[in-house]
Amino acid sequence: MGKAIGQLFAFITTLFTALERSAKILDNITTVGEEMSLAYVDLSRHDRAKQQLLLTTELTTV
Repeated sequence: MGKAIGQLFAFITTLFTALERSAKILDNITTVGEEMSLAYVDLSRHDRAKQQLLLTTELTTV
């Protein structure tokens, strides 16, 4: 009976270790997703500024 309890405890410990690692991986994925989202916003702003500059240049040359 003692051996079975020890094996059960080892299994539970391994399970919680795996869950903790999974949580860290998900946190890293979330962080990367947030950084990608911010980069996309920056890129969108850059594109809008570039389009505005082109439009301004076209209007001044007409």
